[in-house]
Amino acid sequence: MQPAAAEPTPSIQFLMREPVSMMDWGIKNIEDYLYRHRTLLIQSEKTLFEPEPAIEVAYNWEQNQIRISISLRTCEQVQKTSQGLSDIRLHVEWVIKYLRGSLTMKPYDAFFRHRGFRSKESPQSLESELAGLTELIVSVRDGESNILSRCGAQLTGSDMVWLTIGEP
Repeated sequence: MQPAAAEPTPSIQFLMREPVSMMDWGIKNIEDYLYRHRTLLIQSEKTLFEPEPAIEVAYNWEQNQIRISISLRTCEQVQKTSQGLSDIRLHVEWVIKYLRGSLTMKPYDAFFRHRGFRSKESPQSLESELAGLTELIVSVRDGESNILSRCGAQLTGSDMVWLTIGEP
């Protein structure tokens, strides 16, 4: 008995023809890197967060922006008190500093390059351009998915913008 010959469907054929861009590759590399280091994103002296942060890295065509989003969920015992919100704020600031340091420790554009070589056509300004259009967003939610704090920052620079914060 011979097996029936199966052909890929048009949808599968489309996927087989569609190339992966270096932008796709870089975004996936950043996401993988953050996933491998996810336990560092929740570590603090106090147990503030559930063990699995949500990590998303995406490119927005309309804004020409790479957005790295980290979402942390508080543990049940974390109180929405002045001290609890202060602890959360300090941790969010630490996460942004950690991301800035760890993602730029080696050239940031290395996430977007071929392994082992750099294309001669690669623009000299690639690293600074990529870093300049990368935004970091760190959100903290409680058990009911209410946003307790949300902070945004550029990968480069030192400013942080609190988009939402419970008042301590």
